Amino acid sequence: MSVSVRGSFRRHRFTGPAVALSAALALAAALSACSGDGPPEKAYTVPGSLCGIAVEPALVKAVLPGGDSLTSATQKPNGGTVRCNLSVDGKEALSLAQAWWGG
Repeated sequence: MSVSVRGSFRRHRFTGPAVALSAALALAAALSACSGDGPPEKAYTVPGSLCGIAVEPALVKAVLPGGDSLTSATQKPNGGTVRCNLSVDGKEALSLAQAWWGG
C-alpha cells in the first residue's frame, strides 16, 4: 500500500528562521570567544606515573579540569587493587585503578 502525502510546507518558509538562528549562534560563539570565558588553564604537570601506575600524561591531562595544582593519593582497598585518586586544587577530579585477579 502506497500513500502519497502532499504537504503545504514549502522549503523557503524555513530558510529565513534557519538563517537567523545560524547567525545568532555564530554571533554568540564569537562573543563568548572574545569574552575570555574559555575553560580554565591547566597550569599543573601530569607525571608519567601516578601512585605507581604508569600513565600517558597527555591522555590523563585531557580529562582533568583546569587548575593550578595536581595531587594524588593512593588507596589499597584489598590485596589486588591499587586505586589512585587525583585532585585538582583540592577537589577530587579522577580515580585510576589497577587490579589483579588470581587464577
